[in-house]
Amino acid sequence: MSKLHVANEKLKQGKVDSAFSMIKAVLENEPDHLDALVLAGQIQQGQGHHEQAVFYLRKALDLVPGHAILSANLAAVHLALGQPRVAEPLARAAVSRLPDHFGARLNFGLALFAQRRYESSLTEFSAALKLQPDNLLALKGMAHALQRSKKTHFSTRLMLQEVLERLPGDPETLAMLADSHIQNAETDKGLSLFEELLDSDKDISTEDGSRYFDSYLLALQYRQETVATDLLKAGHLWATRFSQNEPVGLRVHVGRKLRIGWISPRFSGGPVACFLLPVMEAFDRSRAEHYLYAARSQEGPISDRFRQQADFWCELDEQSSDEAAALIASHELDILVDLAGHSPGGMLTSLCRRPAIVQVSWLDSFCTTGSQHIDAFFSDAYLSPPGDEKYFTEALVRLEPARLCYRPQIPVPQAPRHMGEPGIVFASFNRLSKLGDKVLRAWAKILDALPGSRLVLRNSMFDDSQVCKAFYQRCDDLGLLQTRVLVHGYCDYAEIMASYADVDIVLDPFPFSGCTTTCDALWMGVPIITRVGSTLVSRQSGAILNALDLGRFVTETTPDYINAAIALARNGARRSELRISLRQMMKKTFDPQTFSDHLLDQLEKLASQSRE
Repeated sequence: MSKLHVANEKLKQGKVDSAFSMIKAVLENEPDHLDALVLAGQIQQGQGHHEQAVFYLRKALDLVPGHAILSANLAAVHLALGQPRVAEPLARAAVSRLPDHFGARLNFGLALFAQRRYESSLTEFSAALKLQPDNLLALKGMAHALQRSKKTHFSTRLMLQEVLERLPGDPETLAMLADSHIQNAETDKGLSLFEELLDSDKDISTEDGSRYFDSYLLALQYRQETVATDLLKAGHLWATRFSQNEPVGLRVHVGRKLRIGWISPRFSGGPVACFLLPVMEAFDRSRAEHYLYAARSQEGPISDRFRQQADFWCELDEQSSDEAAALIASHELDILVDLAGHSPGGMLTSLCRRPAIVQVSWLDSFCTTGSQHIDAFFSDAYLSPPGDEKYFTEALVRLEPARLCYRPQIPVPQAPRHMGEPGIVFASFNRLSKLGDKVLRAWAKILDALPGSRLVLRNSMFDDSQVCKAFYQRCDDLGLLQTRVLVHGYCDYAEIMASYADVDIVLDPFPFSGCTTTCDALWMGVPIITRVGSTLVSRQSGAILNALDLGRFVTETTPDYINAAIALARNGARRSELRISLRQMMKKTFDPQTFSDHLLDQLEKLASQSRE
């Protein structure tokens, strides 16, 4: 009886270590023994020794290049190591040779999903489910990919619920189900699920746990009852759980050009494109070097423009928090600016290793991080009036004239108001998650007071017909007639900007107000009515309007909000004047050159204080 046969028998008896010793003995005599290499790799894979499994399986694959099953197995090991880019070509090769191999299809889908290529992963998960309709891993992959691709929200929810029935308490699925409720403006249901997840005794990694908590903290800001003390309490709790990391070694540098790091998952569009890119393009290059860290892989014209402004560009997509922190620390920055905070894709856990001497929270961050490792929070005097220091663990630095400086992502022509059907057209191009019941009730009263008026809404959630149906039903229940509300799904940025030519007034949601959408509307000459609250995120539109000396459009109560919208709707002359003047007002108030100089002054000041 051969040693390999004996090893197989021992494996059947559960004597793994003994079996592996015999296989190693075979390989000592025959290093290229294919069956022994495969079996050794499988044993190491089963025991979670993934690096060793790669060694044996890779050597086996070198002996039989293109072997489909070996390729699929090796792809699975690289996925377990968190290396989806390495796994993808292996799984792809396996699928091309054995299209009906379940494992190859599943691994290919998982590799694509891990790289956020959600729509492509759907094809593979769907094929895997056809091969094994009851397979839980394929069902879970399909449900997760559908949720992340945001294509079929309500049918996806049913799939997520089915996964949870078969895999109770699965953390990632529970988080996605919670997010599904949040995105559909079912805030209380979503928060309840997040609380269930965060209070569970499931074995959740630090990075995943922090990500779930980030989503919870962001969702808190959609709730009407949330006040600043709630966010401070949540920030402290996050820090207690996820911010207790040993800092990496750092040293202060004197006598060289300021070295600033900027870290974001969104260097490809959105708020970072509108509020950082114009400022970065206006920076005095003689004053500082700029290191840009993309928390996710970036492609497209916006990220290309960011790359052009970077003295150093780095993508951290497949790095752990500790690996990213070590890499950033190796660049010996004077100051690191985090542009995400607790928003999706942020890397606060990396910053809690303090990879830079001074660390700042800014831009896509709406409340305290809660971490002692973040030194300053950039705000402004309107968003954070005197006394708000008590709601932040960071030192408040108030920028002027406002927290942000805006320019559109692309050049857009000024558009006069189109002559369409009679009646005032209101609009809101914000996320559906912001459109809670109190917002819809207020909008119903505004439309009721203005016969012939209409409301236009735009966001990608409305690409799902079931979402539209549910939303219209909610409108009816709250007194907002379907016949006066028109919803649109996804369109690109240029189309969004052009569509303001058909809008008279933008209605800001509350308490989570607009910011980029507010600036977009004002740039296109459309005024906005907002209702501010006690949290920073509720004052974003108010801060922008205040900087433009348009405080008359900022209200503090829902009745005042309704009355202000009605009054502006009845003042055609004022709207016509604003259509012509708003863009010039925006250009004058939010000047990238002036703002960039002021921002660098504040960063230099923080850096110099650290050297004292």
